Amino acid sequence: MQHQIEQITTSDGVTLYAQTWLPEGKPKGMLAFAHGGGEHSDRYAHVAEALTAAGHGLHMADLRGYGRSPGQRGHIDAWEDYQRDLAAMMAHARKVAPDAVQFLGGHSLGGLIALGMALSNPEGYAGVVVSGPFLQTGWEPTAWKISLARVLKGIVPKLAMDSDFDPNNVTSNPAVLEAYKTDPMITNMVSMGAAMTILAAQERIRTGSAAMRLPFLIMHGTEDKLAAPAASKVFYEGATAVADKKLVYYEGYYHEIFNEVNNQPVLGELIAWLNAHS
Repeated sequence: MQHQIEQITTSDGVTLYAQTWLPEGKPKGMLAFAHGGGEHSDRYAHVAEALTAAGHGLHMADLRGYGRSPGQRGHIDAWEDYQRDLAAMMAHARKVAPDAVQFLGGHSLGGLIALGMALSNPEGYAGVVVSGPFLQTGWEPTAWKISLARVLKGIVPKLAMDSDFDPNNVTSNPAVLEAYKTDPMITNMVSMGAAMTILAAQERIRTGSAAMRLPFLIMHGTEDKLAAPAASKVFYEGATAVADKKLVYYEGYYHEIFNEVNNQPVLGELIAWLNAHS
């Protein structure tokens, strides 16, 4: 496996910390993949190892405001900021592997971003793959915080608050959970502006899948208490124009299905789908 740490620049001039993993030979498929909210690309090295062993490449960047990328933690000025970040990943993935079949995808918030991007039907992509997409919040945010965010988003959009989710719901894997809780690059903070922007994007993308044309794979744990599993079914069933679509639920799995103790079925499903579409 070849691993390269890089910097990529978005269309609005933000320089993101990025990583590319490639197999030793030419990759069959190349996946541009966005991580979830609060986390960073380092946490996907084991996914990259599995993909490269199967002949596929993976490119990721830390979204602005997360990991090693610049920006206030958990803040965006507009939804288009995240779209620009993923667009930069997609462009770089194509640049490093121009002969490979191109895919886009993401986990959690990254899955929401990827599905939103896919609704615009980008040319030259064979499909989109997402895990635990954040199409609807799986926990009940504190009511007063939501009310406050609605009022203050236009006044002090950068004012940050704790997102209120329980980290114990991230994964049932004790080792990964401990690493998550002690990782200094993990943040639970989200700005007023970002919180309301993400909630609006959830509604728009979850109910907008009739515009979907790309083949897609959605994978979701049934015990996901962070991203509502039922919302994935809403998106799937609404994508009536797509015949080549698949929704897989993993019984008893938490939010980070790639990090559950028995993650082999998940990685195997991802690889099988990429193989079938490459």
